[in-house]
Amino acid sequence: MDPMMTEEDRDSVTVFFRAHPLSFDSTRRTVHVEAWLHDMEQTFLMCHIPDYLEIMLAGKCLYGDARLWWIDIGERQVPSRTWAQFRAVMLERYGPLQPRDEGAPARDPDIYRDMRHTRYQMLSQA
Repeated sequence: MDPMMTEEDRDSVTVFFRAHPLSFDSTRRTVHVEAWLHDMEQTFLMCHIPDYLEIMLAGKCLYGDARLWWIDIGERQVPSRTWAQFRAVMLERYGPLQPRDEGAPARDPDIYRDMRHTRYQMLSQA
């Protein structure tokens, strides 16, 4: 972790990762970018993450091409970016998903609600 982080910041980071936030893998695209961004926002609220840590933590949840892109382009500009700017750049680059194939199974609309509920239960027990 960053040596400039306060003890409170380190605690926030620990709580965030204990919540098991969704990852966004641009290669596999199993999670729609809008759903991932919404999940990040809900996790930030649930874990009381300060605004200035949001982009850094979201960046740690990127995989595949998105991670490489973020390291190359976005990570250098973190201090000057807001969550709204990060959100807009992610939507521009990775959204929306291509239409679903006819043979692919339909996605369960309650899957994200169930994931958030499970994470909430885990945090409540910690």
